[in-house]
Amino acid sequence: MGKDKGIAISANIKDTNEFKKLAKGIADLIHQIDLNDYEDSLGHQLKNNKAYLDLEELIKA
Repeated sequence: MGKDKGIAISANIKDTNEFKKLAKGIADLIHQIDLNDYEDSLGHQLKNNKAYLDLEELIKA
């Protein structure tokens, strides 16, 4: 089995309102992760995942 290469994400953001909707959605997702004990398939807490932590820092900035 090879390593997971992730998924491709694209966002067609045309104006500030669409960006605000995206930012709010990400902030809501981070809030839900903070409230619950989500784990990956290996039992690692999502709160400790590097990608999650990087995203959280981007939103706080």
